[in-house]
Amino acid sequence: MKADTKICNRCDQLLSYSSFYNQCNTKDKKSNYCKDCHKDYYRKRTERLKRDDPAKYLLVKSCYAAFERGKPTYNRDGYENIGCSFDNARSFLEALWNDEIFRNEWIAQTDIYVANNNIYKYRPTLDRINPELGYEEGNIRMLPQHINVSRGKVA
Repeated sequence: MKADTKICNRCDQLLSYSSFYNQCNTKDKKSNYCKDCHKDYYRKRTERLKRDDPAKYLLVKSCYAAFERGKPTYNRDGYENIGCSFDNARSFLEALWNDEIFRNEWIAQTDIYVANNNIYKYRPTLDRINPELGYEEGNIRMLPQHINVSRGKVA
């Protein structure tokens, strides 16, 4: 085996290092799965989460998107200087998912969304109660997409 090759732990193919993502916590600084297997793994994982726990899947996507909107570098109309008090998207997700009232409202709205064949207007979304404040505990609630959007429209 050449020094610049590695065997993928999933497909057992001998591939060049360029076929692996970088990963700082491994001896050779490369992932144990090749890029194709890595993509396939996460695609299947996403499909499984979407199928088995659609509420959590939607909340993960919403938290990651909201965390990005809360960054100082985000520049889209309506999201200037929003901010986010969470250190990362994962802590954002955990805080909301561990809030029983929020979680139950999110799951109930997801059930409505799924029952209506994923019509986007019924999708649960994250709403900032006070639009002047950022994504922070006490200022976030669940609203169906069509209600959240209508709140942002200026008369």
